[in-house]
Amino acid sequence: MSEPIYSIPPDTINHDNLMVATGATPWTRPESLMRPLWDAGVTGRGCTGINLDTGFTPHVDLPNPGDESTNFMGGSASDIRDRHSHGNHCIGSMVGRNGIGGAPEADLKVGKVLGDNGSGSNTVAGLNWAASVEGDVVSCSWGGGQFVDSSTVAACKRIEESGKWLLFAAGNSSYNGRNSVIAPALSPNNVAVSSINQ
Repeated sequence: MSEPIYSIPPDTINHDNLMVATGATPWTRPESLMRPLWDAGVTGRGCTGINLDTGFTPHVDLPNPGDESTNFMGGSASDIRDRHSHGNHCIGSMVGRNGIGGAPEADLKVGKVLGDNGSGSNTVAGLNWAASVEGDVVSCSWGGGQFVDSSTVAACKRIEESGKWLLFAAGNSSYNGRNSVIAPALSPNNVAVSSINQ
């Protein structure tokens, strides 16, 4: 197996998050940006992405998550259904098939750490679970504020020590002075993912 390639594609793409009467206009990285990576074999094959968010709903363009996927929000541990849609959006960006996701051949595990309203307080349990299961990248598109509690820092460190990449959304407000990067993305044991504008 060849060494993984960890680099940023050479092109810069600005996305506008347009709103229309029926909801948000779907967008993703254009195939022209991703095709050189996929053609070079950087497709996620043999890797597993772990998504910690509002869950998963089956879709023709998404892989089915592994049996280890679990619900940390109460109720049945096997009920990972995404009733909010943010989880599926993030999963699509990560491992969506048919030109949607960055790693279209990767496998998927899901931790439902946010409720059907998009918020939750069981994120640390999900982070600790992500540290304990097999996988390669842990993706978290949530957070807020400027303070990272010690239990979250410890869980993030466990993920790093397990050899996985941990990614957090830096925030959705573009440049905002010293508050541009929100918690927990501002903690030292992860990669903060941002954009240059809203």
